[in-house]
Amino acid sequence: MKNINWKDHLVNLFVVIIGITVAFALNRFAENSKEQALEKEYLKSFLDDLNKDIEQLIVLSDTSTYWMKNNKRLTEVITSEDLSNDSLFYYVISLYSLAEFTAQDNTYETLRSSGNFYLLGDFNLRKDLTNVYNTHYKYIAYLDEYHRNLQMNKLSPYINENVRFTGRPVIANTEFLRDNYFINISFSALNVLQTKLKAYDDALEAMKDLKIRLENQTD
Repeated sequence: MKNINWKDHLVNLFVVIIGITVAFALNRFAENSKEQALEKEYLKSFLDDLNKDIEQLIVLSDTSTYWMKNNKRLTEVITSEDLSNDSLFYYVISLYSLAEFTAQDNTYETLRSSGNFYLLGDFNLRKDLTNVYNTHYKYIAYLDEYHRNLQMNKLSPYINENVRFTGRPVIANTEFLRDNYFINISFSALNVLQTKLKAYDDALEAMKDLKIRLENQTD
């Protein structure tokens, strides 16, 4: 019977195991490097999207503040004894105003739908992203839809039917200002603008915190 050199077999087995382990480690290292590079790309894309959204919300906040002030002055006029006001035309015209937030959410939706959210290793970052995109943005979208329905289905039809414009910044009639329906929808418009402004402020605060976190991760 031929003697088996167990020592050689064990050495060969050990070499094979070491080879497999090293190959696995190298492969895992390559995968980790690829995932880290992909994470960096996502973070940079998130930061670009967020900067655009912050800029857009600041503009919306400024313009909505102007419209809200006009709406507030209109409600003050219609609840006063004196309906004459040189700026009444501008107050009523402001009821036509409508601007909506268009979120830059392609990066978020791509990451979410692809199942690659795990690439973002920072749990608090994932939490902040979800808060901004899934809470604040969705709430603003809900308010935008409500405002759009109010403007298109109630405010604009009523004004077009009951207010006489003159081709100049003057309104020819004022009796509509005593109409309960007009009073109610005017206060509704004021309320929705005030609510949107609060939503903008809350969102901007969360977005700026998220921006700092993203900048720290991409430095």
